[in-house]
Amino acid sequence: MNKSTIQLIVAMVLLGSIAIWITQRQVTTDIRVTPSVAEAERMKIGDKCMDAAERSVANLTPIIEFQRLELQSRRTTTLTHCMQDNGYIENPAWTYYAQPLANNNSVKQHISIDESLQTLRQQDMQVFKPLTDQPSFWLKQK
Repeated sequence: MNKSTIQLIVAMVLLGSIAIWITQRQVTTDIRVTPSVAEAERMKIGDKCMDAAERSVANLTPIIEFQRLELQSRRTTTLTHCMQDNGYIENPAWTYYAQPLANNNSVKQHISIDESLQTLRQQDMQVFKPLTDQPSFWLKQK
């Protein structure tokens, strides 16, 4: 084989490898971006419930710290009841995932484990998009 034939073969292999890499990258991007039907439904209901929770406290203005906590509690309660009315419950897998985090946070922040777990709960219950690194907070009841 002469030098030009070897260069042609190397160039073709290189272009083929690049084409395969681009195709695989596009496929994994499409899979990651497109949520399943159940996830899309959870996101839609979650947005509706978040809207209801925000409207439940829209006309209230906290003046002292207790009132701020009361508004947060009202918002959380409204969101929880709305999601339960639509057939969702707290995911036991999320609780199992969050317990070690709550333990670590309670030590670092010098608060009780229950308070730390409740803080994580209030944060994660407002996330409706599918996450790859942790279980979803909400689970569709069967």
